[in-house]
Amino acid sequence: MSDFVDEFFDQNPISQLGLLVAKNKRAEVLSDLTGNIQKLKDGLNAVREAGCDGEFSLQNALRVALQTLKYPSHSSREMLIICSSLSTCDPDDIMITLKELKKLKIRCSFICLAEVYVFKLISEETSGTYSVLLDEEHLKNVLWTHAIPPVVPVKDLDSNLIRMGNCTVIYVLCNPLHSTFYIRKLC
Repeated sequence: MSDFVDEFFDQNPISQLGLLVAKNKRAEVLSDLTGNIQKLKDGLNAVREAGCDGEFSLQNALRVALQTLKYPSHSSREMLIICSSLSTCDPDDIMITLKELKKLKIRCSFICLAEVYVFKLISEETSGTYSVLLDEEHLKNVLWTHAIPPVVPVKDLDSNLIRMGNCTVIYVLCNPLHSTFYIRKLC
């Protein structure tokens, strides 16, 4: 996972990444969205030391992640859920959470050890990907595909060009004997 963090920021230098862990029916933020690689690696080490035990709650994990992903629509918002659980123990109807994910245009992708219907449904409904791992090499390959920035459809772009700076006209005298000069407009 540490190599994935390095690769992610090589491919996405101005992006941010956050970490959360879901265990014992709860979700806990280990690292808020940040571009600080060392902070993320420290969070990964904390997971390795503490372990992940107890029942997994996808809905609680999604709700906690939603709180940090309510950014302007011009940014790409994605969740990558790496899960070894064969089920989810949720406090409420997860379809309500799915509707909120779709409304906010948050893409959810899953990397799992086995196919779980609700995980696959959420990934399909949010235009994410769903992968069931075969071995350690397959995990590395799947992770690397998530380091590459996704293509954003033109219809989803919500930005316009903004003129930056002030335009200035500069007159440059090139040959004083012939009174020739060039006009150059700089913006």
